[in-house]
Amino acid sequence: MRVILTFLVAVLLSFGYEINHENWGKFYKFTGLADEEKFELYLNSFDNEFENFKGEKGFELPTKIYGHVFFKGEKFEFSKGKIEKTDSNITALNALSDWLNLDVKFDEDGKLSGKLAIKGKAHKAEVTEELSYEILSLGLQVIKTGDMKFEAIVSDFFSADFVTKNKNNLKEKLENFKQEFKDSEQNLFKNDILTLEFSNEIFKTTCRNLGKEGKICSSKFLKTGKDISPEDLFINLDDENLKALFESKDIKISENFVLTPAGISFQSKDAEKSILLEEIKPFMKDSFGLF
Repeated sequence: MRVILTFLVAVLLSFGYEINHENWGKFYKFTGLADEEKFELYLNSFDNEFENFKGEKGFELPTKIYGHVFFKGEKFEFSKGKIEKTDSNITALNALSDWLNLDVKFDEDGKLSGKLAIKGKAHKAEVTEELSYEILSLGLQVIKTGDMKFEAIVSDFFSADFVTKNKNNLKEKLENFKQEFKDSEQNLFKNDILTLEFSNEIFKTTCRNLGKEGKICSSKFLKTGKDISPEDLFINLDDENLKALFESKDIKISENFVLTPAGISFQSKDAEKSILLEEIKPFMKDSFGLF
């Protein structure tokens, strides 16, 4: 028996091998009050951590829990924490980073309450779940002879009614990446992770994290599904004061931007450059529900 197993392992190593990963989870948006100051929590939680991937720099894996909080015009990201549930109901949650510690659990009134500490200052906090989606993240690893390797992660969030459709879409993306690897005959590492950055009653902003290739972001009006362009945002893009503001931040205006309560961030392959909401408010056509 040992001889047979040794032979099978030798065959696998000769031709390479393929490993598929499937990781389900949930996305949540919470709104809350911290000492009567409003804040928003965007939280992604997967059932498992991804393991065995050894991609190069720029190849990013979604952690088991990650997201961000908008508080007083600032954005605070986190990649640590936990969620506790009874059946499908959240009974406690924690989001943790160097600058942030949100820790809430069910109280006697059936509300999620506790504390929000920002930069070491603690506030009494209470959160309410506003919306949730399913998350699926698929991974694929192909190891071939001669140390050739392919690794890819694709991820999407969607309502429970569209599970099959979105799972098939993700599988198709992985197959396209795999074919690109076969055609290139060189090591390949690919990301395509979709995240919800911000949503209110007027618009939502989503981003596709492409790893080494940067991010592609878009903001859409919820009623029409139309993309929001810089022309939609600003009264006059030729305003000299607005131009001077962009130049001072070394920003080139593009369609690839993130609009949130923290301001506007323009994306490029190598960097993300931001302007605070307070700085751009005088030049905006509308509040877009942000202020």
